[in-house]
Amino acid sequence: MSFLKSKRFQALITALFFVILYIRHEYNISQEFYLVGYEKTDISSLIRNEELTDKDYDTIFKNTGVSPKSAEKFIEDGNYGVLDELNDLYFKKPEIERVFVAHPVTVGERNAKQITPVVDLKNGDVLVTFNTHTLDWRHGHCALVIDAEKGILLEHMSIGNPSCLTSVDGWGRYPGFVVLRYPDEKVAQEAVNYAVEHLIGIDYNILAGVIKKDKSDEKIPESSHCSHIVWQAYKAVGVDIDETGGIFVTPENIAMSEKLDVLQIYGLNPKDYKSRLAK
Repeated sequence: MSFLKSKRFQALITALFFVILYIRHEYNISQEFYLVGYEKTDISSLIRNEELTDKDYDTIFKNTGVSPKSAEKFIEDGNYGVLDELNDLYFKKPEIERVFVAHPVTVGERNAKQITPVVDLKNGDVLVTFNTHTLDWRHGHCALVIDAEKGILLEHMSIGNPSCLTSVDGWGRYPGFVVLRYPDEKVAQEAVNYAVEHLIGIDYNILAGVIKKDKSDEKIPESSHCSHIVWQAYKAVGVDIDETGGIFVTPENIAMSEKLDVLQIYGLNPKDYKSRLAK
């Protein structure tokens, strides 16, 4: 009997398989929340200055994850307390709980004891989190802001459920997220108008877009998934927010899009987003 057919070899392969699964699982869990490795700077006195420089806004981002544009809005509205709170939360790893999104394969991660404030939103803003994973594939999740004043989002939540309107309130529970904005407000509203007319209540399909990615020529696309539906809303008005341009659009493709400005990050590596801060 050759070694390749021996029980010892089969046991070795089995052990190696489970080692790989364990390493993959541990890596997946380690991506729940990115904790910056530098010391916190207290910004409470800084944000209350009458005039702030570019360097000041850089300090605010480094210590809150909030872009200059969003920080300026908080300060103009006198919401210093929100920036103070973000200054504290940015340097504390949250207590994370896991809940099934689609039992038993897809899991969502939540802050067990805190809600992270989200910056001031506008219609057409995009939210992305990487705190959703299926069988240790950390694919993430996307949403499109439909009505910023009322905090209403369009999301495709999970397999078996049609796309629906939800509340932004739940996003503060994610251990990590990024808030993005298309800089042309008129185009962003056009994307929202298309989404409201054509993208509510359509079926979920993880393979949507693989055969025919752009369905903007169809009155009602027959199916979609969380990142495809956000991409579709913008593609329908002439903007491709898929950074890689492949046949399958993921939350990461959208999060990395050079066409979208970054308003806020939380629980993510600032190095990946700093070059696109909204100013």
